[in-house]
Formats: sequence, structure tokens, C-alpha cells
Amino acid sequence: MNNHQFRKLSRAVSRGLVEIEKDGISCCGLPILQSHILIELGENPNLSLNEVAKNLSSEKASISRAVQSLVEKGLVDRQTETHDRRSVTLSLTTNGLDNFNDINKEMNDYAEQILSHFTPEETDSLFYYMNKLDETIQLVNNKQCNKDECQ
Repeated sequence: MNNHQFRKLSRAVSRGLVEIEKDGISCCGLPILQSHILIELGENPNLSLNEVAKNLSSEKASISRAVQSLVEKGLVDRQTETHDRRSVTLSLTTNGLDNFNDINKEMNDYAEQILSHFTPEETDSLFYYMNKLDETIQLVNNKQCNKDECQ
């Protein structure tokens, strides 16, 4: 496979996954970023705003606005640390946890539909190569970042 084929297939898979994600999270009527924040806090409770931004590879300002909207909707609770008033811990409210569970159910149903087309061996190979691709992307992105910092 050459570079062009890789890029073409990557775009097709990315678009398909985005469509699945849009459908899966539409159960709660939230924008994708807000849904990603709910998922992040559901899987990793009590994160700081900076940790959420880092984990989602998003700008802190975008995450802050999305979190504020989730707080206003009663889905996220913001706790200020007593030892450092600038430090804020985020967690899901009961309603937020309900939304997180709904999103997870929808996304798990989609994953099951997709994976049902693969044999167990193919699924193992798929996970192996997806992990390898993710690790390689992280490695390449970190090298590029380090190069930019050095220049």
C-alpha cells in the first residue's frame, strides 16, 4: 500500500467513525465535545480542566466553555480545591452519569454491530494493528512536536 492509499483509507475510516460517533451520542442531544467530556469524566472521575483538555487533545479554552455548558445543564459538578482556589476538580452529577451510561450503551451497540462482521481472530488482529497505529501516531506526533520546540 502506498502513501496515497493509506491516506485515502484513513480518511474513509475516520469519516465512518465520526458518523458512528455522531449517531451514538445523539441519544443525549449534546455536541460531540460535550459528549467526549462526559465520557472522559465517566471513565476517569475527578479530573482537572487541564487533564480533560490534555486527554482530549483540545484547547483548554474550548474545554472550559464546554464544561461551563455542562455545569449549566446539571451534568457536571465543578469543585474548587480548598488548598488552591485556582484548582478545580470536575465530576459527573447523577444526571451526567445517566447520560454517560446512555452514550456508552449506544456506542457499545455500534461497536458490537461492526465487530460482528469479524471473526475472533480478525478482531484480535484488528485490535493489535489499531494499537500499533495509535502508538506510531503518538510517536510521530511527539517527534514532530519535539522538532518544532527545538527550532
